[in-house]
Amino acid sequence: MNEHKSPHIVILGGGFGGLYTYYYLARFLRAVPHVRITLVSEQNYFLFTPLLHEVATGNLSPASIVASIRTVLSIGQSDFCKAKVKRISLASKKVETSAGDFAYDYLVLALGAETNFFDTPGASEHTYTLKSLADAAGLKNHILECFETAAYTMDTNRASLGTVVIIGGGPTGVELAGELSEFIYYTLVPTYCKEKCAEPRVILLDRADTLLGSLDPRLGALAQEALTAQGVEFRFGAGVAEITKEGVLLKNGEHIHARTVIWTAGVKPRVLKLTPATVIDEHGRVTVDSLLRVRGYEDVFALGDLALVTDAHGTRVPDLAQSATKEARIAAENIAAAITGAKQKVFTWRPSGVLISLGRWRAVGIVGGIFVSGSFAWWLWRTVYLFKMLTWQKQLKVAVEWTVNLFSKRDISEL
Repeated sequence: MNEHKSPHIVILGGGFGGLYTYYYLARFLRAVPHVRITLVSEQNYFLFTPLLHEVATGNLSPASIVASIRTVLSIGQSDFCKAKVKRISLASKKVETSAGDFAYDYLVLALGAETNFFDTPGASEHTYTLKSLADAAGLKNHILECFETAAYTMDTNRASLGTVVIIGGGPTGVELAGELSEFIYYTLVPTYCKEKCAEPRVILLDRADTLLGSLDPRLGALAQEALTAQGVEFRFGAGVAEITKEGVLLKNGEHIHARTVIWTAGVKPRVLKLTPATVIDEHGRVTVDSLLRVRGYEDVFALGDLALVTDAHGTRVPDLAQSATKEARIAAENIAAAITGAKQKVFTWRPSGVLISLGRWRAVGIVGGIFVSGSFAWWLWRTVYLFKMLTWQKQLKVAVEWTVNLFSKRDISEL
């Protein structure tokens, strides 16, 4: 390392990838003097996205799943910048943001993904997504408004007011279906009285023939069985032709009348104004080598949903929080190694397992190669996510809310 130079590391993104990269870098470089690390994020908080669906269904408060980035990482005044990234120039080693420009010696791209509507007509205008706190609050408020309206509406609109369609049978759609069915059937229907309530339906659509198609088939089969018992309906092999304010038109001609349509069918990398654009593939992902360095640039790393990261067999690493955190550690180790002159490490993908919540006392998963289901899997899911919360205060808050909600109805206050 050049002793006369103070390396500046810039991390773009305050999600799992960016936050954990900062955490590991601060740890690995604690004994190295004159190293500056700057984290740039559009929000000043970290959002625990795996629990967004619980906010949308009244099981957790929004404050429970956010934590101040400055507090969590003990970041000083000059090491965090709340700003939007405008342009990135790899040639001039400069990042332009809404708060000014940053020159860097090492750069980490961890800006995440956005919803992919696959050019479906009407999808962006007439569906709800679940990527942010605003999304969760908007979805909850809309569902409550539908039930409030149905309480004094006696026309034919009552059926569509109570119908919720979820498009996408992956982990997010499945977990949301479980929580929504419980929220609607066990909280909203009793609260609004059955005779004056919106006619409830929860319908899950997927183009595939099974749920959780990318995972073990046993998980999809058990998830379908559990959700069916909770009143969820399914449409498999269902291609969506168009979405309007009246509902969903399928390619087979079926029209599902629904006031609430939720899109969980996929994500795409966040659009970057990055030069040279040759480092981005045709799907918008930044290509990286086995060390997680952007191809052709030894001082730039990319990880998470934004990057095209593959395992030893050439298969793309899935877009999961655990993927981003594992990649963050290796990226941080390799930057620290580059600064100190140590040997860098190849990223190896070893999944920790998967757990899918299906509502109260129901879950399925595979942990350490062992298949788990039922109430034990549900307890394990809650335990794992509880201890992934970044501060003990948030762990305590979530534990208290979960415990209280075991003995009461979910919260139906608008957010």
